[in-house]
Amino acid sequence: MRHRFAKEATFYRPTLIFEQLEERIVLDASCPYATYGIPQDTLIDPTYTYDIPLDPFVDPTYTLDYDSTLDVSPTGVVPDTTVSDPIVNQPPVNTVPASQTVTEDTLLVFSAANGNAISVADPDAGSNDIQVTLWSSPGSLSLGSTDGITVATGTGDDDLVVSFIGTLDAINSALEGMSFTPQDGFSGPASLVVMTTDLGSTGDTGPGVDVDVLTITVTPETDTPSSQTVAVTLFEDTVGTIVGWGGANASSQANSSISITSLPGHGTLFIDSNYNNRLESGEEAALGQVISWTDAVLQPKVKYVGALDYNGTDTLAYSVVSTSDSETTATGTVNVTVTALNDAPVATVPGAQSTLADTALTFDATLGNGISVSDVDAGTGQFQLTLVSIPGSLTLGSTNGLTFGLGDGTADSFMVLNGTMADVNAALNGMSFTPLTGYSGSASVTVVTNDMGNTGTGGPRIDVDTVSIAVGSAG
Repeated sequence: MRHRFAKEATFYRPTLIFEQLEERIVLDASCPYATYGIPQDTLIDPTYTYDIPLDPFVDPTYTLDYDSTLDVSPTGVVPDTTVSDPIVNQPPVNTVPASQTVTEDTLLVFSAANGNAISVADPDAGSNDIQVTLWSSPGSLSLGSTDGITVATGTGDDDLVVSFIGTLDAINSALEGMSFTPQDGFSGPASLVVMTTDLGSTGDTGPGVDVDVLTITVTPETDTPSSQTVAVTLFEDTVGTIVGWGGANASSQANSSISITSLPGHGTLFIDSNYNNRLESGEEAALGQVISWTDAVLQPKVKYVGALDYNGTDTLAYSVVSTSDSETTATGTVNVTVTALNDAPVATVPGAQSTLADTALTFDATLGNGISVSDVDAGTGQFQLTLVSIPGSLTLGSTNGLTFGLGDGTADSFMVLNGTMADVNAALNGMSFTPLTGYSGSASVTVVTNDMGNTGTGGPRIDVDTVSIAVGSAG
């Protein structure tokens, strides 16, 4: 919007009123000097238009003083348009209750029925959207309703920070029944911040904002502590730390300890004094042993390791004891789950062997030079065996139950076969090595055993072994 002065038209103190931000007065170059916004002591370029900025926040009424020494006549002001005062946006107003009190681990609900409702008003919002942002510390917030609102931050349920947009009615419905949940186990001072902006949807002066902080006191829980079941999961042949011992509230933890009332049946409970994650001499826990709250909870060093190659479940029991009077205040159980890991196969081979040129060498348990494979967790799963002889060939003692990927088990220098552990061992017992015709010197048989990863986690495991053979001349 512009107000234009006609040629040789001036007032000595003309008054102009404007309503818009960023408005400017525009003076024709033929007008005389002004003491606001137009350079003094210089001639005005007749081809230039000067803009004079207005700032209605400072004073919506501006006076332009023209140089009265110029030879002009006050013939009046000719405006292009008519202007008016700015429309001021009325900010929103939050209504929050006085300071609140809630018990540790207990929900605090804000509602009209509880006499502690939180609400928002705005005299000129009408049906326009406003935005409310809530954040709590330490704890979380859940809205009473999400109908008719758009949640911009968070989900509206169990949020540390939640921001949502909607009409006044929808916003106040979301605030009615809103709940604050203190951080688990926390007691002490907490707070809830309510920030509302009307998004500037009415008037000319931009968004209006209101911010309020509600103080919440979380008092310690005084009820008798209750025990809990602790779950621990670890892999076979590894060490797991037991965390989550329960049954003592915050006010009594400093005067509590853990007493072991039953020991695990498939592993060992121990106090890892030097935190090296290994069971060492003198660290094994005994039945009835009392462990400080610091060692059990604050700086956990109570650990479990299963028996070698064990996988499955195990259990131990404990009680929470008051160190001041040795009274048992609660009992609990630790349930341990040991997840199977695939154990590697192991091939057993004899030491260095010898034979004469053109003479077969038999590997047999009765001769003391048998070759066999074992695997503690193979069960009836399939093995893959790769056999390589250099220079010479191999003939298996049996091919029952086997399938061949390479070779057929007779006079093969290289063969790949599959079968159960029992079938593979039957094939290896009585297997013979025949040197290359006329050859004498060093030879070898290599056995590569693959358990195919058929038990536990961790994938296939492999064992590689070689038998050295000296082939002497036939004489």
